[in-house]
Amino acid sequence: MTLLDIQDLHKTFGRGADAIPAVRGVDLQLERGETLGLVGESGCGKTTLGRILVGLNVPTSGRVLFDGQDVVGRLNESQYRARVQMVFQHPQASLNPRFRVASTLSEPAKLLAANSDSEKISEAIAETLRLVGLGQEYLTRKPGQLSGGQQQRVAIARALMSAPDLIVLDEPTSSLDQSIRSRIISLLKDIQETKAVAYLFISHDLSTVRKIAHRVAVMYLGRIVEVSETNELFDDPKHPYTKALLSAVPSLDSNDRSERIILRGETPSPTELPVGCSFQDRCDLVHDRCRTQRPELAEVGPSHQVECFATQ
Repeated sequence: MTLLDIQDLHKTFGRGADAIPAVRGVDLQLERGETLGLVGESGCGKTTLGRILVGLNVPTSGRVLFDGQDVVGRLNESQYRARVQMVFQHPQASLNPRFRVASTLSEPAKLLAANSDSEKISEAIAETLRLVGLGQEYLTRKPGQLSGGQQQRVAIARALMSAPDLIVLDEPTSSLDQSIRSRIISLLKDIQETKAVAYLFISHDLSTVRKIAHRVAVMYLGRIVEVSETNELFDDPKHPYTKALLSAVPSLDSNDRSERIILRGETPSPTELPVGCSFQDRCDLVHDRCRTQRPELAEVGPSHQVECFATQ
C-alpha cells in the first residue's frame, strides 16, 4: 500500500535570474515498510527533497500525498511531524550537546507523541534504547561522551520515539567508518522488520544503498531519471547517467573487468539549464530530439522507469 506519493514537486531557491531550481517536477512513490534509495551526485537535489518531506523546506509547487492526504501546507503540523522523522548525516551536529540521552529521547515523546505520562515515556525510552542496541547506562551521557556510532544510534532512537511511519535518512552512514557503517545498516534493517517503518535512504554510497534498499531512484539536476528494483538497477541500468554512476562502484569480483565510464563535459549550471534533456551535453546517445524536448519517466519493464528517449 502506498504511504507516500510525490507528484510534480518543485522547489526553487531565489527569484528572477538568480533563481536555482533544486527540485524540478519529481514524481515518486514509497510503499509502507519499504526502503527507497535516493542516489545522485552532490547538489542534485536529494537532500532538498528529504528536507521538504520533513517540513524543513517549503515546496514551490506540487503535491505530497501522505496516506492519501495532501500534506503540502501542513508539513509542520505536529500530527504529520510525528509520523515523518529525519536522521541527519552528522549526528554530533544534530544532537544538543547539553542534553543527556534521556532528555534527547523524552523531548519528541512529549512534543510529538502528546504523551505526558512520565512512566510511559520512561518505558518507551527503555524499549527504544534496547531496539537500537544501547543499554540503560547511556541515559545519563551527553553526545560528547559517545562514539560516532553511538551518537547515530541515539539519533535513530530519537526519530523512533514518535512512532513514525517514515524516516528520511540523509547520508546516515557516510561519516562513520566501514565496520560501524555495516552495524548501522543491520540495525536499520532490524528496526524495519520490527516496526514496519518505511525509509527514504538518501546517499551517494551506492554499495550501501544496494545492501538496504528495495528500490532505487536516481536523481540528476533535480529530476528523477531512473527508478527500479535494486537488483535490476544494478544488473541492468538503462539511463546513461545511472550507468556512469554504477561504473564507479568498486567490485570485489576479480573477474569483473567492466571499465569506468567517464562522463564528458560538466554538469550544467542550475541557473542555465539547457532546453530539452538536462543530460544532453554529457551523453553519448544524444540526438536532435534530446535538444528540443525533455523526456518523461516511462516504463521500460516491470517496476522500471527511465527518463531517456534512447531507452523508450
